[in-house]
Amino acid sequence: MQDGGAKYTYKDFSLTLCQVFSALAVITLHANSSFWSYTGTENNWFIANVIESIFYFAVPIFFMITGITLLDYPERYSTKEYFKKRAKKVFVPYLFWSIAGVIYLLASGRITKEELTPLWLINGLVSGAGIIEYFWYFRALLFVYICIPVFAWIDKSRKLDVIRYILFAFFFLNILVPFINQGFDLGLEWDFEMTKIAGYLFFAFGGYYIYKRPPALQYKILIYVLGAAGLAMHLIGTYKLSTEYGAIIAYFKGYCNVPSVLYSFAVFVLLCDLSKMISRVNWLKKAVEIMGQYTLPAYLLQWFIFKLVDDLIGLNTQTISYRLLMPWFIYAVIMLIVWVLRKIPVIRATVP
Repeated sequence: MQDGGAKYTYKDFSLTLCQVFSALAVITLHANSSFWSYTGTENNWFIANVIESIFYFAVPIFFMITGITLLDYPERYSTKEYFKKRAKKVFVPYLFWSIAGVIYLLASGRITKEELTPLWLINGLVSGAGIIEYFWYFRALLFVYICIPVFAWIDKSRKLDVIRYILFAFFFLNILVPFINQGFDLGLEWDFEMTKIAGYLFFAFGGYYIYKRPPALQYKILIYVLGAAGLAMHLIGTYKLSTEYGAIIAYFKGYCNVPSVLYSFAVFVLLCDLSKMISRVNWLKKAVEIMGQYTLPAYLLQWFIFKLVDDLIGLNTQTISYRLLMPWFIYAVIMLIVWVLRKIPVIRATVP
């Protein structure tokens, strides 16, 4: 691996491109939710499995970007300011839109006033997914935010070495051994596996390491080969096992699993490479930069657009056109809504 050796401003176009692809990929996964309804009889499930596998990089890359932009925060501001920024940018919007979700659930009859107890509300906010199922990642994000200062305080001259050690330890203990243990039914009582939420730190560290120390050509080729293998394992393995059992078999699934890790890092490296070519096309670069201003709101608002479309129009979610075109429609609608909301005092703080 070679050291990038450059000063990073975190306004790098490659990160903007990764953010846009990640946001669009998340919406595509949600538009392709019929993947999870497989019972062994659906004729078009093969396509759903292809879409699910290809766009599975969305969440891992989201956490990679988090690591890249935050692990050096002491160079820019204090830890007190760090938490103030996180609260303002992420958790105030999270609370606002979660409450908006409660109102929508009540108005649409999905929950009753009797079900809306203080305990239900607290549990929903703590779990992330209890109110808006798409918000599960806020719980994982909170854990990552809490852990980052510990590693951000490491001396810069040793930070990459420490993170490299953590990456190898995470991959071996939390990803590789559990995958082999389950796949070969070894029956190991593996007590060293870290929790699912802690596993997302792996992507934060991995994104930071690759961004700061870009791989040389031979390592990049290896990353791409392993990424193709990860995609193949996920796609073919899930299809084979699920069609044999007539139900979703998730052995090859999971963001903190071997196929996802290999594939997601390869996609991240590929997007960074593609960003150099895309940045030379002025109109395309401008389009990506504009879309990049709406990536966090895309995570926050997509649930509402999906529900409204379903309640008011009731489109056939099984068609390929819905799964591939709906994400672009939803992103465009979100951009329009957010453009308006950002002009309203107070409310604009909920769509950073």
